[in-house]
Amino acid sequence: MIMRPLYEECILPNLAYIGGGAEVNYWLELKSTFEFYGITFPVLILRNSALVVDEASKKKLQHLSLDAKNLFTDTNKLIDFFVKQQSSNELNLDAEVQKFEKAFTQIALKAQNIDPTLLGSVEAEKTKFFNSLKGLESKLSKAEKKKFEQQTSQIVKVKDKLFPNGSLQERSDNFMPFYLKQGGCFIEMLHQKFDPLAFKFSIFE
Repeated sequence: MIMRPLYEECILPNLAYIGGGAEVNYWLELKSTFEFYGITFPVLILRNSALVVDEASKKKLQHLSLDAKNLFTDTNKLIDFFVKQQSSNELNLDAEVQKFEKAFTQIALKAQNIDPTLLGSVEAEKTKFFNSLKGLESKLSKAEKKKFEQQTSQIVKVKDKLFPNGSLQERSDNFMPFYLKQGGCFIEMLHQKFDPLAFKFSIFE
């Protein structure tokens, strides 16, 4: 029901509403509606969220020289970051690009002196050249990634395990497996580490 929050606050007003990120955003969309009907809009409090990293995943991350917080990065970007971190080769052509930029500037000046109408041709050639350079840079990166296929495969597996279906763990994994494995210690750990008003995402390892 789209107007559920409005209905709830109408029949049973609250000082505050505690919810997840998506819920809080949903309530914020209805703020003007609350004002229109003259119903008090409650204080919104973002509930605690956490990522629980199991021991096996923790060891794999340590072996890969990565932190659990790195997993919040897009998978492809994370792999690029890992390869650049581990590779002894320079995978970008930034230094070369700067040199070619200076060369094309000089070419443009010569063209300007000879025939200003040639500037369009110079710019077109420059664009084609740098597009080719980007393609070459991409090929260098792909070739280097092949050397780390085993490690990048592990990164994908760890991320898929801790972020099921590409979403937060809490949206897929049930509380019970953690409780059955750790018992009351799991509840105690949550009690000790969670701060209801911290407004932050926690990582438990």
